[in-house]
Amino acid sequence: MKLCRMRAKIGRVYSTKAVREIKPSRYGEVPAAHTMRKGLKDTTYLPQTGRNLLANDPLCLNFNNLVIHSRLHVDPRVDALAKHIGDKLPVLSWSRFYSLYMENPRLLSTFSKAQCAAFLNLIASAPTKPPVTWERLQTVVGAIRNGGYVLSAQEYARLIKSAFRARDFESVDLLWREIEEQNIEKTTGLWNAYIWASCNCDVNTWPGYTFNPPPQPETVNDPVALFKDLCQEGCVPNSETYELLLLGFAQQRDLDGVRTVTSSIWGRLGDDPHQSKRYHLARYGSMVQPTLSTLTTLMHAYGFNGAMTEGLEYVDWLQRKYSINLSTPAATKFWNAALKWTFRTTVPKGTTPRYTFDTLWESMTVVYNITPTPYMFNLRLMYLNSRRQPHKLMREMRWIESIPNLKNKDHILATYLNRTCRGLVRRSLKIRALKLMHEYGHKSEKLENTRRRLLLFMEQSKVPAIARTKRIYRERLRYLRIKARNKQAREEFNPRGRTKPKKRRTQ
Repeated sequence: MKLCRMRAKIGRVYSTKAVREIKPSRYGEVPAAHTMRKGLKDTTYLPQTGRNLLANDPLCLNFNNLVIHSRLHVDPRVDALAKHIGDKLPVLSWSRFYSLYMENPRLLSTFSKAQCAAFLNLIASAPTKPPVTWERLQTVVGAIRNGGYVLSAQEYARLIKSAFRARDFESVDLLWREIEEQNIEKTTGLWNAYIWASCNCDVNTWPGYTFNPPPQPETVNDPVALFKDLCQEGCVPNSETYELLLLGFAQQRDLDGVRTVTSSIWGRLGDDPHQSKRYHLARYGSMVQPTLSTLTTLMHAYGFNGAMTEGLEYVDWLQRKYSINLSTPAATKFWNAALKWTFRTTVPKGTTPRYTFDTLWESMTVVYNITPTPYMFNLRLMYLNSRRQPHKLMREMRWIESIPNLKNKDHILATYLNRTCRGLVRRSLKIRALKLMHEYGHKSEKLENTRRRLLLFMEQSKVPAIARTKRIYRERLRYLRIKARNKQAREEFNPRGRTKPKKRRTQ
Protein backbone atom coordinates (compact mmCIF):
# COMPACT_ATOMS: atom_id res chain seq x y z
CA MET A 1 0.00 0.00 0.00
CA LYS A 2 2.82 2.38 0.89
CA LEU A 3 4.58 1.55 -2.38
CA CYS A 4 1.47 2.41 -4.42
CA ARG A 5 1.13 5.76 -2.61
CA MET A 6 4.80 6.55 -3.25
CA ARG A 7 4.43 5.74 -6.95
CA ALA A 8 1.34 7.92 -7.23
CA LYS A 9 3.12 10.77 -5.46
CA ILE A 10 6.17 10.54 -7.73
CA GLY A 11 3.88 10.34 -10.76
CA ARG A 12 2.16 13.60 -9.74
CA VAL A 13 5.50 15.33 -9.12
CA TYR A 14 6.97 14.32 -12.47
CA SER A 15 3.83 14.78 -14.55
CA THR A 16 3.84 17.03 -17.60
CA LYS A 17 1.85 19.72 -15.84
CA ALA A 18 4.16 19.79 -12.85
CA VAL A 19 7.24 20.14 -14.99
CA ARG A 20 5.82 22.94 -17.10
CA GLU A 21 4.68 25.00 -14.10
CA ILE A 22 8.05 24.99 -12.35
CA LYS A 23 9.79 28.33 -12.33
CA PRO A 24 13.34 28.73 -13.68
CA SER A 25 15.99 27.67 -11.20
CA ARG A 26 18.23 30.20 -9.53
CA TYR A 27 21.20 28.30 -10.98
CA GLY A 28 20.13 29.19 -14.52
CA GLU A 29 17.47 28.60 -17.14
CA VAL A 30 16.20 25.10 -17.80
CA PRO A 31 17.94 23.91 -20.98
CA ALA A 32 15.76 23.00 -23.93
CA ALA A 33 17.72 19.84 -24.66
CA HIS A 34 15.69 17.47 -22.47
CA THR A 35 12.62 15.91 -24.10
CA MET A 36 9.29 14.75 -22.68
CA ARG A 37 8.24 11.10 -23.10
CA LYS A 38 4.83 9.95 -21.88
CA GLY A 39 4.80 12.45 -19.06
CA LEU A 40 8.33 11.59 -17.98
CA LYS A 41 11.54 13.48 -18.55
CA ASP A 42 15.19 12.59 -18.96
CA THR A 43 16.48 11.41 -15.60
CA THR A 44 19.84 13.07 -16.07
CA TYR A 45 18.27 16.47 -15.41
CA LEU A 46 15.74 17.40 -12.75
CA PRO A 47 14.42 20.99 -12.99
CA GLN A 48 13.43 20.92 -9.30
CA THR A 49 17.10 20.84 -8.33
CA GLY A 50 18.48 23.00 -11.12
CA ARG A 51 21.50 20.75 -11.61
CA ASN A 52 22.61 17.70 -13.55
CA LEU A 53 22.52 14.37 -11.73
CA LEU A 54 24.89 11.50 -12.35
CA ALA A 55 23.62 8.06 -13.27
CA ASN A 56 24.57 6.71 -9.83
CA ASP A 57 22.83 9.50 -7.90
CA PRO A 58 20.43 8.04 -5.27
CA LEU A 59 17.52 10.22 -6.39
CA CYS A 60 18.12 9.28 -10.03
CA LEU A 61 18.31 5.57 -9.17
CA ASN A 62 15.09 5.69 -7.14
CA PHE A 63 13.34 7.43 -10.02
CA ASN A 64 14.54 4.74 -12.45
CA ASN A 65 13.50 1.84 -10.21
CA LEU A 66 10.04 3.16 -9.27
CA VAL A 67 8.85 4.99 -12.37
CA ILE A 68 10.70 3.82 -15.47
CA HIS A 69 10.56 0.12 -14.69
CA SER A 70 6.87 0.24 -13.74
CA ARG A 71 5.51 2.44 -16.56
CA LEU A 72 7.74 2.06 -19.61
CA HIS A 73 9.07 -1.50 -19.49
CA VAL A 74 6.06 -3.56 -20.44
CA ASP A 75 8.04 -6.58 -21.68
CA PRO A 76 9.56 -8.56 -18.76
CA ARG A 77 12.63 -9.23 -20.91
CA VAL A 78 13.26 -5.50 -21.09
CA ASP A 79 13.01 -5.36 -17.31
CA ALA A 80 15.62 -8.12 -17.15
CA LEU A 81 17.90 -6.10 -19.45
CA ALA A 82 17.56 -3.06 -17.20
CA LYS A 83 18.38 -5.24 -14.19
CA HIS A 84 21.53 -6.56 -15.90
CA ILE A 85 22.60 -3.00 -16.69
CA GLY A 86 22.12 -2.01 -13.06
CA ASP A 87 24.00 -5.06 -11.80
CA LYS A 88 26.88 -4.39 -14.24
CA LEU A 89 26.81 -7.77 -15.96
CA PRO A 90 28.18 -7.12 -19.47
CA VAL A 91 27.83 -10.67 -20.83
CA LEU A 92 24.19 -11.08 -19.83
CA SER A 93 23.40 -7.49 -20.81
CA TRP A 94 24.81 -7.92 -24.31
CA SER A 95 23.09 -11.26 -25.04
CA ARG A 96 19.76 -9.94 -23.75
CA PHE A 97 20.12 -6.63 -25.62
CA TYR A 98 21.08 -8.18 -28.97
CA SER A 99 18.13 -10.58 -29.03
CA LEU A 100 15.70 -7.75 -28.21
CA TYR A 101 17.35 -5.27 -30.59
CA MET A 102 16.90 -7.64 -33.54
CA GLU A 103 13.15 -7.65 -32.82
CA ASN A 104 12.79 -3.93 -32.12
CA PRO A 105 15.40 -1.44 -33.48
CA ARG A 106 13.88 1.29 -31.29
CA LEU A 107 14.44 -0.72 -28.13
CA LEU A 108 16.48 1.92 -26.29
CA SER A 109 13.80 4.58 -26.81
CA THR A 110 12.11 3.13 -23.71
CA PHE A 111 15.25 3.76 -21.66
CA SER A 112 16.50 7.05 -20.27
CA LYS A 113 19.62 8.80 -21.49
CA ALA A 114 21.42 7.89 -18.27
CA GLN A 115 20.63 4.20 -18.77
CA CYS A 116 21.84 4.33 -22.39
CA ALA A 117 25.12 5.95 -21.28
CA ALA A 118 25.52 3.35 -18.52
CA PHE A 119 24.91 0.55 -21.02
CA LEU A 120 27.47 2.01 -23.44
CA ASN A 121 30.10 2.25 -20.70
CA LEU A 122 29.25 -1.28 -19.54
CA ILE A 123 29.85 -2.80 -22.98
CA ALA A 124 33.03 -0.73 -23.47
CA SER A 125 34.50 -1.99 -20.19
CA ALA A 126 33.65 -5.65 -20.80
CA PRO A 127 36.60 -8.10 -20.71
CA THR A 128 36.44 -8.92 -24.42
CA LYS A 129 38.91 -8.48 -27.25
CA PRO A 130 39.13 -4.93 -28.66
CA PRO A 131 37.72 -5.79 -32.13
CA VAL A 132 34.73 -7.54 -30.55
CA THR A 133 34.15 -4.64 -28.16
CA TRP A 134 34.32 -2.10 -30.99
CA GLU A 135 31.84 -4.08 -33.11
CA ARG A 136 29.40 -4.27 -30.21
CA LEU A 137 29.77 -0.58 -29.46
CA GLN A 138 28.85 0.30 -33.03
CA THR A 139 25.63 -1.69 -32.63
CA VAL A 140 24.85 0.02 -29.32
CA VAL A 141 25.50 3.47 -30.82
CA GLY A 142 23.09 2.71 -33.66
CA ALA A 143 20.46 1.64 -31.13
CA ILE A 144 20.97 4.81 -29.08
CA ARG A 145 20.54 6.99 -32.17
CA ASN A 146 17.44 5.06 -33.21
CA GLY A 147 16.09 5.79 -29.74
CA GLY A 148 16.30 9.53 -30.45
CA TYR A 149 19.31 10.40 -28.32
CA VAL A 150 22.47 12.32 -29.23
CA LEU A 151 25.86 11.13 -28.03
CA SER A 152 27.68 13.31 -25.53
CA ALA A 153 31.36 14.29 -25.50
CA GLN A 154 32.15 11.66 -22.85
CA GLU A 155 30.60 8.92 -24.98
CA TYR A 156 32.52 10.07 -28.07
CA ALA A 157 35.74 9.90 -26.05
CA ARG A 158 34.92 6.30 -25.10
CA LEU A 159 34.25 5.43 -28.75
CA ILE A 160 37.51 7.00 -29.97
CA LYS A 161 39.56 4.97 -27.50
CA SER A 162 37.73 1.76 -28.36
CA ALA A 163 38.24 2.33 -32.09
CA PHE A 164 41.97 2.90 -31.58
CA ARG A 165 42.34 -0.25 -29.47
CA ALA A 166 40.64 -2.19 -32.28
CA ARG A 167 43.16 -0.65 -34.74
CA ASP A 168 40.36 0.99 -36.72
CA PHE A 169 42.20 4.26 -37.37
CA GLU A 170 39.76 5.40 -40.07
CA SER A 171 36.91 5.32 -37.57
CA VAL A 172 38.91 7.57 -35.24
CA ASP A 173 39.13 10.23 -37.95
CA LEU A 174 35.47 9.74 -38.91
CA LEU A 175 34.35 10.18 -35.31
CA TRP A 176 36.35 13.40 -34.98
CA ARG A 177 34.88 14.78 -38.22
CA GLU A 178 31.42 13.88 -36.97
CA ILE A 179 32.08 15.79 -33.76
CA GLU A 180 33.10 18.89 -35.72
CA GLU A 181 30.17 18.64 -38.15
CA GLN A 182 27.57 18.30 -35.39
CA ASN A 183 29.16 21.16 -33.39
CA ILE A 184 29.40 19.08 -30.24
CA GLU A 185 30.98 20.99 -27.38
CA LYS A 186 34.49 19.64 -26.92
CA THR A 187 35.72 19.00 -23.43
CA THR A 188 39.21 18.41 -22.07
CA GLY A 189 38.46 14.70 -21.75
CA LEU A 190 37.43 14.50 -25.41
CA TRP A 191 40.61 16.30 -26.51
CA ASN A 192 42.70 13.97 -24.36
CA ALA A 193 41.08 10.92 -25.95
CA TYR A 194 41.77 12.24 -29.47
CA ILE A 195 45.39 13.15 -28.64
CA TRP A 196 45.90 9.70 -27.11
CA ALA A 197 44.53 7.96 -30.20
CA SER A 198 46.00 10.12 -32.96
CA CYS A 199 49.48 10.76 -31.49
CA ASN A 200 50.37 7.11 -30.75
CA CYS A 201 50.37 7.61 -26.98
CA ASP A 202 49.45 4.01 -26.16
CA VAL A 203 52.60 2.48 -24.64
CA ASN A 204 51.33 -1.03 -25.38
CA THR A 205 51.84 -0.41 -29.11
CA TRP A 206 55.40 0.89 -28.82
CA PRO A 207 58.30 -1.32 -29.93
CA GLY A 208 60.93 -2.54 -27.50
CA TYR A 209 64.01 -0.58 -26.53
CA THR A 210 66.79 -0.75 -29.14
CA PHE A 211 70.21 0.80 -29.57
CA ASN A 212 69.40 1.80 -33.17
CA PRO A 213 65.83 3.16 -33.20
CA PRO A 214 64.09 3.81 -36.53
CA PRO A 215 65.08 7.22 -37.94
CA GLN A 216 61.50 8.30 -38.55
CA PRO A 217 58.57 7.40 -36.27
CA GLU A 218 55.16 6.36 -37.49
CA THR A 219 53.02 8.98 -39.19
CA VAL A 220 50.94 10.51 -36.40
CA ASN A 221 49.54 13.91 -35.51
CA ASP A 222 51.62 16.56 -33.83
CA PRO A 223 50.76 16.68 -30.10
CA VAL A 224 51.91 20.30 -29.80
CA ALA A 225 49.55 21.43 -32.59
CA LEU A 226 46.62 19.63 -30.98
CA PHE A 227 47.55 21.15 -27.62
CA LYS A 228 47.36 24.63 -29.18
CA ASP A 229 43.95 23.81 -30.68
CA LEU A 230 42.77 22.63 -27.26
CA CYS A 231 43.75 25.94 -25.68
CA GLN A 232 42.17 27.95 -28.52
CA GLU A 233 38.88 26.08 -28.01
CA GLY A 234 38.78 27.41 -24.44
CA CYS A 235 39.50 24.09 -22.71
CA VAL A 236 41.82 24.00 -19.72
CA PRO A 237 44.57 21.35 -19.92
CA ASN A 238 44.95 19.05 -16.94
CA SER A 239 47.65 16.66 -15.77
CA GLU A 240 46.50 13.98 -18.22
CA THR A 241 46.99 16.42 -21.11
CA TYR A 242 50.61 17.05 -20.16
CA GLU A 243 51.14 13.32 -19.68
CA LEU A 244 49.99 12.79 -23.26
CA LEU A 245 52.44 15.47 -24.39
CA LEU A 246 55.22 13.53 -22.64
CA LEU A 247 54.20 10.30 -24.36
CA GLY A 248 53.95 12.06 -27.71
CA PHE A 249 57.49 13.41 -27.40
CA ALA A 250 58.76 10.07 -26.09
CA GLN A 251 57.48 8.00 -29.00
CA GLN A 252 59.14 10.50 -31.35
CA ARG A 253 62.47 9.93 -29.52
CA ASP A 254 62.49 13.60 -28.50
CA LEU A 255 64.02 13.48 -25.02
CA ASP A 256 64.61 17.26 -25.02
CA GLY A 257 60.88 17.80 -25.45
CA VAL A 258 60.21 15.54 -22.46
CA ARG A 259 62.65 17.56 -20.35
CA THR A 260 61.06 20.83 -21.48
CA VAL A 261 57.57 19.75 -20.40
CA THR A 262 58.71 18.41 -17.04
CA SER A 263 60.81 21.47 -16.18
CA SER A 264 58.14 23.99 -17.21
CA ILE A 265 55.22 22.28 -15.45
CA TRP A 266 56.66 20.48 -12.41
CA GLY A 267 60.09 22.07 -12.06
CA ARG A 268 63.67 20.99 -12.56
CA LEU A 269 65.47 18.39 -10.54
CA GLY A 270 66.59 19.90 -7.23
CA ASP A 271 64.65 23.19 -7.53
CA ASP A 272 63.27 24.65 -4.32
CA PRO A 273 59.82 26.20 -4.95
CA HIS A 274 60.33 28.68 -2.08
CA GLN A 275 63.65 29.99 -3.42
CA SER A 276 63.13 29.83 -7.19
CA LYS A 277 61.96 32.99 -8.90
CA ARG A 278 59.53 31.16 -11.18
CA TYR A 279 56.59 29.47 -9.51
CA HIS A 280 55.55 26.49 -11.60
CA LEU A 281 52.03 25.66 -12.71
CA ALA A 282 51.71 22.50 -10.62
CA ARG A 283 50.53 23.90 -7.31
CA TYR A 284 48.95 21.73 -4.65
CA GLY A 285 45.35 21.03 -5.53
CA SER A 286 45.65 22.35 -9.10
CA MET A 287 44.57 20.48 -12.23
CA VAL A 288 48.18 19.74 -13.18
CA GLN A 289 49.36 18.45 -9.82
CA PRO A 290 51.31 15.22 -10.48
CA THR A 291 49.70 11.92 -9.57
CA LEU A 292 50.60 8.24 -9.76
CA SER A 293 49.66 8.33 -13.43
CA THR A 294 52.18 11.15 -13.95
CA LEU A 295 54.99 9.13 -12.38
CA THR A 296 54.08 6.10 -14.51
CA THR A 297 54.13 8.25 -17.65
CA LEU A 298 57.56 9.59 -16.74
CA MET A 299 58.86 6.02 -16.38
CA HIS A 300 57.61 5.19 -19.88
CA ALA A 301 58.96 8.41 -21.39
CA TYR A 302 62.47 8.15 -19.96
CA GLY A 303 62.71 4.37 -20.21
CA PHE A 304 61.70 4.24 -23.87
CA ASN A 305 64.52 6.66 -24.68
CA GLY A 306 67.13 4.80 -22.62
CA ALA A 307 67.51 7.48 -19.90
CA MET A 308 66.25 5.35 -17.03
CA THR A 309 68.77 6.62 -14.48
CA GLU A 310 67.73 10.22 -15.10
CA GLY A 311 64.06 9.23 -15.00
CA LEU A 312 64.38 7.46 -11.65
CA GLU A 313 66.16 10.44 -10.11
CA TYR A 314 63.50 12.88 -11.35
CA VAL A 315 60.62 10.64 -10.24
CA ASP A 316 62.15 10.23 -6.79
CA TRP A 317 62.52 14.01 -6.45
CA LEU A 318 58.97 14.67 -7.73
CA GLN A 319 57.48 12.01 -5.44
CA ARG A 320 59.10 13.54 -2.36
CA LYS A 321 58.19 17.07 -3.43
CA TYR A 322 54.44 16.37 -3.79
CA SER A 323 54.23 13.52 -1.22
CA ILE A 324 52.80 10.97 -3.66
CA ASN A 325 52.03 7.67 -1.94
CA LEU A 326 53.69 4.70 -3.66
CA SER A 327 52.68 2.05 -1.12
CA THR A 328 49.03 1.65 -2.18
CA PRO A 329 47.63 -1.02 -4.53
CA ALA A 330 46.98 1.76 -7.05
CA ALA A 331 50.77 2.15 -7.46
CA THR A 332 51.09 -1.28 -9.12
CA LYS A 333 51.21 0.22 -12.63
CA PHE A 334 54.03 2.53 -11.61
CA TRP A 335 56.16 -0.31 -10.22
CA ASN A 336 55.40 -2.44 -13.28
CA ALA A 337 56.65 0.32 -15.59
CA ALA A 338 59.71 1.06 -13.44
CA LEU A 339 60.81 -2.58 -13.26
CA LYS A 340 60.09 -3.23 -16.93
CA TRP A 341 62.15 -0.36 -18.30
CA THR A 342 64.92 -0.89 -15.76
CA PHE A 343 65.27 -4.51 -16.90
CA ARG A 344 65.14 -3.60 -20.59
CA THR A 345 67.76 -0.86 -20.36
CA THR A 346 70.20 -2.66 -18.06
CA VAL A 347 73.79 -3.20 -19.23
CA PRO A 348 74.67 -4.64 -21.76
CA LYS A 349 71.35 -3.86 -23.51
CA GLY A 350 71.32 -0.26 -22.31
CA THR A 351 73.14 2.17 -20.06
CA THR A 352 71.37 1.50 -16.73
CA PRO A 353 73.77 0.05 -14.10
CA ARG A 354 73.25 -3.59 -13.18
CA TYR A 355 72.59 -2.93 -9.50
CA THR A 356 69.64 -0.62 -10.28
CA PHE A 357 67.13 -3.45 -10.64
CA ASP A 358 68.13 -4.99 -7.29
CA THR A 359 67.91 -1.59 -5.58
CA LEU A 360 64.50 -0.88 -7.09
CA TRP A 361 63.20 -4.33 -6.15
CA GLU A 362 64.38 -3.97 -2.55
CA SER A 363 62.87 -0.49 -2.31
CA MET A 364 59.52 -1.77 -3.60
CA THR A 365 59.29 -4.84 -1.35
CA VAL A 366 60.97 -3.56 1.84
CA VAL A 367 60.51 0.22 1.97
CA TYR A 368 57.06 0.54 0.35
CA ASN A 369 55.84 -2.97 1.33
CA ILE A 370 54.40 -3.78 -2.10
CA THR A 371 53.47 -7.41 -2.80
CA PRO A 372 54.81 -8.17 -6.29
CA THR A 373 52.43 -9.27 -9.02
CA PRO A 374 53.06 -12.28 -11.31
CA TYR A 375 54.35 -9.86 -13.96
CA MET A 376 56.89 -8.43 -11.50
CA PHE A 377 57.99 -11.93 -10.48
CA ASN A 378 58.48 -12.78 -14.15
CA LEU A 379 60.72 -9.74 -14.62
CA ARG A 380 62.68 -10.65 -11.49
CA LEU A 381 63.09 -14.21 -12.75
CA MET A 382 64.38 -13.08 -16.14
CA TYR A 383 66.79 -10.65 -14.49
CA LEU A 384 68.29 -13.22 -12.11
CA ASN A 385 68.44 -15.81 -14.88
CA SER A 386 70.30 -13.39 -17.14
CA ARG A 387 72.71 -12.62 -14.29
CA ARG A 388 73.29 -16.37 -13.73
CA GLN A 389 72.55 -16.26 -10.02
CA PRO A 390 70.80 -19.56 -9.10
CA HIS A 391 71.40 -19.03 -5.37
CA LYS A 392 69.30 -15.84 -5.49
CA LEU A 393 66.60 -17.69 -7.41
CA MET A 394 66.40 -20.35 -4.68
CA ARG A 395 66.26 -17.60 -2.05
CA GLU A 396 63.43 -15.92 -3.96
CA MET A 397 61.50 -19.21 -4.05
CA ARG A 398 61.62 -19.55 -0.27
CA TRP A 399 60.51 -15.93 0.10
CA ILE A 400 57.61 -16.44 -2.35
CA GLU A 401 56.52 -19.49 -0.39
CA SER A 402 56.35 -17.45 2.82
CA ILE A 403 54.09 -14.69 1.36
CA PRO A 404 50.50 -15.20 2.64
CA ASN A 405 47.52 -14.92 0.27
CA LEU A 406 49.69 -14.53 -2.82
CA LYS A 407 47.70 -14.85 -6.03
CA ASN A 408 48.80 -17.71 -8.34
CA LYS A 409 51.50 -18.80 -5.88
CA ASP A 410 51.76 -22.33 -7.33
CA HIS A 411 52.14 -20.98 -10.86
CA ILE A 412 54.89 -18.56 -9.81
CA LEU A 413 56.76 -21.25 -7.86
CA ALA A 414 56.47 -23.68 -10.79
CA THR A 415 57.93 -21.07 -13.15
CA TYR A 416 60.81 -20.34 -10.78
CA LEU A 417 61.46 -24.06 -10.24
CA ASN A 418 61.51 -24.73 -13.98
CA ARG A 419 63.90 -21.88 -14.81
CA THR A 420 66.19 -22.51 -11.83
CA CYS A 421 66.57 -26.26 -12.37
CA ARG A 422 67.14 -25.90 -16.10
CA GLY A 423 69.85 -23.34 -15.42
CA LEU A 424 71.51 -25.65 -12.88
CA VAL A 425 71.41 -28.58 -15.30
CA ARG A 426 72.98 -26.52 -18.07
CA ARG A 427 75.78 -25.59 -15.65
CA SER A 428 76.40 -29.27 -14.83
CA LEU A 429 74.88 -29.00 -11.35
CA LYS A 430 72.41 -31.87 -11.54
CA ILE A 431 72.69 -32.78 -7.86
CA ARG A 432 71.53 -29.32 -6.72
CA ALA A 433 68.74 -29.41 -9.29
CA LEU A 434 67.54 -32.80 -8.00
CA LYS A 435 67.55 -31.59 -4.39
CA LEU A 436 65.52 -28.53 -5.35
CA MET A 437 63.00 -30.60 -7.32
CA HIS A 438 62.47 -33.05 -4.46
CA GLU A 439 62.10 -30.15 -2.02
CA TYR A 440 59.24 -28.46 -3.89
CA GLY A 441 57.78 -31.26 -6.01
CA HIS A 442 55.44 -32.68 -3.34
CA LYS A 443 53.86 -29.35 -2.28
CA SER A 444 51.22 -29.12 -5.02
CA GLU A 445 50.01 -30.89 -8.13
CA LYS A 446 51.36 -28.18 -10.43
CA LEU A 447 54.82 -28.42 -8.87
CA GLU A 448 54.72 -32.21 -9.17
CA ASN A 449 53.98 -31.92 -12.91
CA THR A 450 56.86 -29.47 -13.24
CA ARG A 451 59.17 -31.92 -11.46
CA ARG A 452 58.23 -34.72 -13.88
CA ARG A 453 58.93 -32.55 -16.90
CA LEU A 454 62.29 -31.55 -15.43
CA LEU A 455 63.26 -35.20 -14.86
CA LEU A 456 62.44 -35.92 -18.49
CA PHE A 457 64.52 -32.91 -19.53
CA MET A 458 67.48 -34.16 -17.49
CA GLU A 459 67.30 -37.59 -19.12
CA GLN A 460 67.19 -36.14 -22.63
CA SER A 461 69.82 -33.44 -22.06
CA LYS A 462 73.35 -33.79 -23.37
CA VAL A 463 75.01 -32.73 -20.14
CA PRO A 464 77.93 -34.94 -18.96
CA ALA A 465 77.34 -37.56 -16.30
CA ILE A 466 77.65 -36.73 -12.60
CA ALA A 467 80.92 -38.64 -12.18
CA ARG A 468 82.48 -36.86 -15.12
CA THR A 469 81.16 -33.56 -13.79
CA LYS A 470 82.87 -34.17 -10.45
CA ARG A 471 86.14 -35.05 -12.18
CA ILE A 472 86.01 -31.88 -14.27
CA TYR A 473 85.25 -29.89 -11.12
CA ARG A 474 88.26 -31.40 -9.29
CA GLU A 475 90.59 -30.71 -12.22
CA ARG A 476 89.35 -27.14 -12.45
CA LEU A 477 89.87 -26.62 -8.71
CA ARG A 478 93.41 -28.06 -8.91
CA TYR A 479 94.23 -25.74 -11.83
CA LEU A 480 92.99 -22.69 -9.89
CA ARG A 481 95.10 -23.62 -6.86
CA ILE A 482 98.23 -24.00 -8.99
CA LYS A 483 97.52 -20.67 -10.67
CA ALA A 484 97.07 -18.90 -7.32
CA ARG A 485 100.27 -20.48 -5.94
CA ASN A 486 102.28 -19.36 -8.97
CA LYS A 487 100.88 -15.84 -8.74
CA GLN A 488 101.81 -15.60 -5.06
CA ALA A 489 105.31 -16.86 -5.80
CA ARG A 490 105.81 -14.26 -8.53
CA GLU A 491 104.69 -11.46 -6.20
CA GLU A 492 107.11 -12.60 -3.49
CA PHE A 493 109.99 -12.82 -5.96
CA ASN A 494 109.22 -9.47 -7.61
CA PRO A 495 107.15 -7.36 -5.16
CA ARG A 496 107.18 -4.18 -7.29
CA GLY A 497 105.74 -5.97 -10.28
CA ARG A 498 108.75 -5.25 -12.52
CA THR A 499 109.55 -7.62 -15.30
CA LYS A 500 113.23 -8.50 -15.66
CA PRO A 501 114.66 -8.76 -19.17
CA LYS A 502 115.36 -12.25 -20.36
CA LYS A 503 118.96 -13.28 -20.72
CA ARG A 504 120.13 -14.08 -24.16
CA ARG A 505 121.59 -17.45 -24.74
CA THR A 506 125.20 -17.46 -25.70
CA GLN A 507 126.39 -19.78 -28.34
